[in-house]
Amino acid sequence: MRFEQGGIARIMRYVALFFVAMIFIVSGCSTASGVKTQPPAREDAAAPAEAEAVPPEAKAGDDLAKAKKLYYEALALINHSNLDKAVIDLEEAIRLNPKSYNARLLLGRLYARQNKKMKALEVFRGAIRLEPKDSRAYTELIGVYITMDMMTYGVKTGEEAISNGVPGEAMYTDIGWCYFLLGDLDNAEASLKAATEAGKGNTAAMNDLGFVYYAKGMYDESLSCFQKADEQNPKSTLVKYFMAVAYKKLGKDDEAIGALKEGIKRDPKLRDSYKAYNAMYFFIKNPDDLSGLFDKAEGKVEKN
Repeated sequence: MRFEQGGIARIMRYVALFFVAMIFIVSGCSTASGVKTQPPAREDAAAPAEAEAVPPEAKAGDDLAKAKKLYYEALALINHSNLDKAVIDLEEAIRLNPKSYNARLLLGRLYARQNKKMKALEVFRGAIRLEPKDSRAYTELIGVYITMDMMTYGVKTGEEAISNGVPGEAMYTDIGWCYFLLGDLDNAEASLKAATEAGKGNTAAMNDLGFVYYAKGMYDESLSCFQKADEQNPKSTLVKYFMAVAYKKLGKDDEAIGALKEGIKRDPKLRDSYKAYNAMYFFIKNPDDLSGLFDKAEGKVEKN
């Protein structure tokens, strides 16, 4: 019985030694292979802090708010003639909010004023892609094309606007003026007549149609347009000069003097500017010299 007990005890010691040896072997293999075992985690160890994630919608809202702030700051900068900084602010506003139509319009205008015409074209084109049915970007784009002596592109831009759903009355004036600058008087007349018929009170179109009729030698029709424009905008100083030009061609000097007199009352410096008006509006057919009529008109102007 004692033998059995002793044998069993020895067997149990062998088993224990075997398991101890196996533990050392496994530990040694892990170390030899370069695998580092991590110590057991402590229950009191602090968990690593995780960065607080910002919801995408919150970031988007912040960007929109910043873009709006930059837009209004740019307006203030423009009022103080700080155009370079205004451009920087608007560029950043568009980066933050690529869908800002008004920011693109304003930036394009500034580029045009800085004579960065290709940039202006690009920005206005981007605005059109955002709002293809808004006439303003098309009108700005046409204006840049005119300064680049690319009136044919101006016509195509106006036609594109109409095909995209912009009301025709918003574009006929621009299209007609481009045709006039091209010397295509028939198409200019057709477009400008459509503009005056579609938009009642369209003084610009009415004056432009008067220039077309003057270039065609249709002086009665030209005078009629200028008179209607004067009725639509009684404060205009230019239209009185236009009327005087037409009266002179019709041999009505007294009426021309009367028109100049009214124009001088509205703008005492009208005489200093009329030659520039001739170059801008009567370049196809130069008006008669009105120096003598100006002398008479100024003599009749009442001194305040």
